Formats: sequence, C-alpha cells, structure tokens
Amino acid sequence: MEGLAPFKKLLHEIEVIETIKNGFEGSSVVGGAVDSVTGTGKGLYNLVVHPVDSVKGVGEAGGKLGRTIGRAFRTKQEGEDASFQEKVLGHWERQVAKDLGVDMYTTNPYLKEILAEKAKGRAGGKGAVMVGKLFIPGGILVSATLAAGDINTTADRVVNDESRAELFQLNQEALQGLGFARNEARQLLNNPFYTPREATYMRFYLDKLQTVRGSRALLKEALSAKSLWQARKILYSVQMAADSFRDTDPFTRLECFPEGIAVEDRKRAILITPYDYLEESVLGDRVLDRALEMQKKWQKPEAEIWNGGNVTTGFLVESQDRGVKARTWQLF
Repeated sequence: MEGLAPFKKLLHEIEVIETIKNGFEGSSVVGGAVDSVTGTGKGLYNLVVHPVDSVKGVGEAGGKLGRTIGRAFRTKQEGEDASFQEKVLGHWERQVAKDLGVDMYTTNPYLKEILAEKAKGRAGGKGAVMVGKLFIPGGILVSATLAAGDINTTADRVVNDESRAELFQLNQEALQGLGFARNEARQLLNNPFYTPREATYMRFYLDKLQTVRGSRALLKEALSAKSLWQARKILYSVQMAADSFRDTDPFTRLECFPEGIAVEDRKRAILITPYDYLEESVLGDRVLDRALEMQKKWQKPEAEIWNGGNVTTGFLVESQDRGVKARTWQLF
C-alpha cells in the first residue's frame, strides 16, 4: 500500500474485517443474523489469525494479492456495463457497504468477498438483521473516504445510492453540462486508475472549480496520468483546491505544474501539493521555487504552500527564510 490516504482507508477496512471476524467467533449470534457463515466465517478467521492458511479460507485471492490489486486498475469494467452479479446483487452490496461504513468499490479482495457473501445472504432472505447494528460498534462507522469535506460527503451519497451504470450516466451528463466533450467525460469515467467513487469525486471537484480561469486543464491533467500515483496526485491536489474554494473569496485562476496546482486569490499565490512527506530535498526546492515564481508572475504580496501530508521542521524553516508560508496535513 502506497500513500497515506489509501493507507488510512485500508486501516479502516482492516478494522471492519477484524470486527466482523470477532462477531463470527462469538457463540451467542442469533441464527439467520449471520449473512453467510459458510464461506466467510472460517475464511475470515484464517485471514486474520492464520495468514499462512488464508489461501484455504478465501480461495486463491490470498495467494495472488499483489497481482490482483494491480490488475484491478488495469482491467476496469466499462462504467455503463454491468455484470450479471451486479445487476442481481448490486443493490444489496451497496446496502451492506453502507451498513459497514466501507467503499462498495474497494479494491481490497478480502473485503469484496465479504460484501458479495453478505449480499447473497440478504438477497436470499438470510441475514435480515442490519450488519452494522449487529457486528460494528458505533465508533467504527466512519466514512472511508479521503477526507470529511462537504464535497466528498455529497458525492458519497450519490455513489452509495446509484448503480454503477446509473452513476456513469449521471456523471457523464454532469461533465457534459460543464462543457466537456462526451469522449473526455467517458475517458475520465473509464480511467483504469480511478474507481467509480474517485471519478465521481473528480466530477464534483470540477463542478466546484468551474468558475476559476484555467480549471478546464484539470481534466486534461487527470486524463494524462500514466500511473496510479500520477492519477492520485492530481486527484488529491484538485480535492484540496475544491475543499478550500470559497464563494466569498474565490480563486481567480489556476495553473497545473509537475509539483502541484497553483491557485490565485486576492492576496496570495498558493501552490497546492499532494505529498505525504515534504522535506528539504530536490523536490522541496522545486516546490519553493515554483511558489515564488507564481508569486512574482501574479504579483501577489504573499506566497503559500499547502501540502497534503506532513511538512518537516527543516522545510518550514527553509520556506520561512525564503518568505513563503507552509501549511501541513491539508488533505487530512
């Protein structure tokens, strides 16, 4: 797992798996409340307690975990298409995911197995008791999204309530309504590096930033990504820009650079960077140089850097020496 935001999400998924596993181990569970003990109960026990034997409990997925996750991004299903299982069980999988507070479109093969098994149980009339109430303590029911911003919360409601095909159509129509060509919209929604949830986030971010001069370049940046890291880099940068946009003091223009996204408001040139860790380094020097370049270009009295993750003390000292403010943990 690479990156703090995906790691945060993975930790939540592990917490859910652990809690469900503990629920299966309990001896006082009412019959019928467990959606499908056969096929998941013992498998989950093996996965968490006996990882060496996890292949037996969860099928071949345990032995091919690394390749499975990588392939999940490269062979993404076309958004408007739906498999037979999704047409039959998609509604129930979304309901179970909502009850557990996890992402229906997770790439975690163990969690996907749980969602599928529980959906089958509910569709067959078993496990009618709400999974969340039975197995998950109240404190665990938190959003598994990247951040708790209002934009993501609104997007999550759409993703959780619509089927994959319906979600694709809604997003395509919204992007075309923003003035993007149909083929551009479809390229984003079928991008192998974005899950349907992440593509929906990007659609909402583009909507929020549509009045900012230069914002159309953001979609071009997303479509040009050649790796998972590049795709997440632009997604997180655009998220921070959209979360920070205020109608009372809006950004007036923006530009995209290899280091991040530069945005302008009334008094500042702001460079938004998505890094987990920003320190005194070649990259750190490039980030500072870019922020000062945009301050000079836009003739602003202040320059700031907003980084997604941690900013070291050394970098803070260096930035202050060069007259640039730096904010840390902006994505979190």
